[in-house]
Amino acid sequence: MKPSLKKRAVIHQWLRRKFGRAEVCENPVCEGVSANFDWALKTGKNYELIRSNFIQLCRSCHRKYDIASGLHKIQMNIFRLSGVKNGSKNGKVRCKFTATEAHKIREKYKRSSKTQTELAQEYGVDQSTISLLVSYKTYA
Repeated sequence: MKPSLKKRAVIHQWLRRKFGRAEVCENPVCEGVSANFDWALKTGKNYELIRSNFIQLCRSCHRKYDIASGLHKIQMNIFRLSGVKNGSKNGKVRCKFTATEAHKIREKYKRSSKTQTELAQEYGVDQSTISLLVSYKTYA
């Protein structure tokens, strides 16, 4: 079972206080497309005050890591239950995709028979986000 958002926040504060902000991507095959870094929980580990349970990843690799491990679906449910909207924090909008990911989504939409709703479900966002993306109103 995933811990509450409050417990996760406390553990991430501990990581930053004890080990500093994440500053590098420890993914050996990182494409280097992101300048922002996060502490990410390793697959199969628990949220505990143990440094070895976490890895430093750039935002792009962190998103891919969570999707590959299925964590994004769990996190989306936590956000919905807590009333936090995906992509926002304290009222500040954050990008949901890198420019590279946006390009891939546009190409997938053009070349496949997938609907915007199907792509939205695949990427864990609302259909309106995909609509804005494929119409070049965002991520131009």
